[in-house]
Amino acid sequence: MLTRRMWLVLSLISLASFIGIIIIIYKCTVWDSYLAWPACAAALITSMGCCYLCTYMAKIVRADMELETMRYQKSYYQEIESSQQTVRRMRHDMKNHLSVVETLLRDGRYEKAEEYLHGLDQEFASKTRVCCPDPVVNAVLNAKMERAQEEGIACEYQVDLEEAAALTDIELCSLFANTLDNAIEACVKIKDREKRRITLKARSVNGHFSYEIVNAKENKVTERNGSFETDKEDKGSHGIGLWNVRQIVQKYEGEMDVSYTDETFSVTILI
Repeated sequence: MLTRRMWLVLSLISLASFIGIIIIIYKCTVWDSYLAWPACAAALITSMGCCYLCTYMAKIVRADMELETMRYQKSYYQEIESSQQTVRRMRHDMKNHLSVVETLLRDGRYEKAEEYLHGLDQEFASKTRVCCPDPVVNAVLNAKMERAQEEGIACEYQVDLEEAAALTDIELCSLFANTLDNAIEACVKIKDREKRRITLKARSVNGHFSYEIVNAKENKVTERNGSFETDKEDKGSHGIGLWNVRQIVQKYEGEMDVSYTDETFSVTILI
């Protein structure tokens, strides 16, 4: 994925070579034609070299983007695994918890047993939220919600994926993970923790998928050539998240709108 500026420079070089060939042919006479043909050949080779360079650079950039995508996918798969391990540990401990409750009830300490069960309920609720029926997407959302909670970010989720979406599980995970990561990173930069907020809405009805995520922000958004520039130190991974999401939307010929104000940043998707 080359930028418009890079395409423009390469196009101008090729165009200049072509114009040079036309001028040489038009201006040359029979006597100096022996000079014109080598010049034309050189200009032609230059144009062909530019075309090859375009193709080569595009392949390199795309390979880098795909590599970064794989790293991104590995990252949220690790988050899913971490979430599942937490659930497995809690299930493993359940026998011990039930044993404690049984002992309290046997001793007639009913209030203590109720208090203990209430504490267990809160612990399970905080770590095993059911955001949607899809277990894979639900694991990703739980991992992101846990991270957001650690950063003091208030999250509001309205996810209705009762009907199967046109997207695959991997595509859904990529969409949710990439946009949520961007939203969390933007919120973390807000010094006042009370202002950190993320609102996410997703729905699948009659084969149509709609998605909207709005996060608070205070950092300046820099837009160039239709892309958003990062203010992170790691410029190499700049734009990967939204680029991945755009690729998914384009695959299904959907629509994606990115907008922002001084205080919010939002991504809306219709497929």
